[in-house]
Amino acid sequence: MPPPNAGALSHLQYSIAVPPGASQLRIDLNGNQDVDLYARFGQRVFIQGFHPESDYISASKSGSETITITPSSSPPLRAGTYFIAVANFGPGDAAYTVTATVIGGANGRAAAIFNVRSHLEGDALDLHYAAIDLDGDFVRGDVSILDESGRAVGPSSSFAINSGNSTRIESQISIGGMSAIPTALRASLILTDRDGNRSPEATVDFSRPEAGGLTVSGATFDGSRLTIRTSGVAENLVEINGRVVAPPQGIKVKGSGSKLMIKGDATRLGLQRGANRIRVKNANGWSNILIFTN
Repeated sequence: MPPPNAGALSHLQYSIAVPPGASQLRIDLNGNQDVDLYARFGQRVFIQGFHPESDYISASKSGSETITITPSSSPPLRAGTYFIAVANFGPGDAAYTVTATVIGGANGRAAAIFNVRSHLEGDALDLHYAAIDLDGDFVRGDVSILDESGRAVGPSSSFAINSGNSTRIESQISIGGMSAIPTALRASLILTDRDGNRSPEATVDFSRPEAGGLTVSGATFDGSRLTIRTSGVAENLVEINGRVVAPPQGIKVKGSGSKLMIKGDATRLGLQRGANRIRVKNANGWSNILIFTN
């Protein structure tokens, strides 16, 4: 349900892979009240300055919208993944259906990714995944690092896959340089086969606490001391922007462990201007990621 006299963009978005040689992508939206339709190539639709950032839009006062993309559209139809978003303009909750249809394009069947797991340690993010391609012709994978809104942060990376015509693969990839993109919270993976068919996007959220890990709820910094609020007793291990900063700095635990205080200036603690990634570790593993703005 949107607020009065406004719209609400759904957090749930959809994606469809368009193969090389496709002649048309048609997206139809049918709802029970005023809903609008947005589409974007290569990344999710997100709010920028109170307006959805998208490549295509169909907006009217009705509950029926259609976007048709062809090679002569602006921008033209391209091979790759298109993301689809729906905005609800009320007055209440909306019920709707979205249908996306591709005409033409490469032959074959796209891969399906499942069981994606992530592990962030310091500067490196490891992704473990399994996938099935009934044609057995995996050739490439593409990874994008995303922020909380689903917007890509930092460059995407590609890697070759040599599956030997296997229809099922299980593999791991490692992405470095994570300390340079502290707002990164998620990763998306897409696999492409020999014919250019792209799998649906698989997204994993690595910002959540590990099993038994704490929840970090907030932080403050007064120039000489960093205070971190947690949900329970923490061990003496704090990570800022991929680097463990305590020890050697000492930690004072207050409030039965719910508040950690670390002395030091910004340089000593590894805090930078703008966004910072903060985690706390206990005996069970890392906490969630807190994005702290200094």
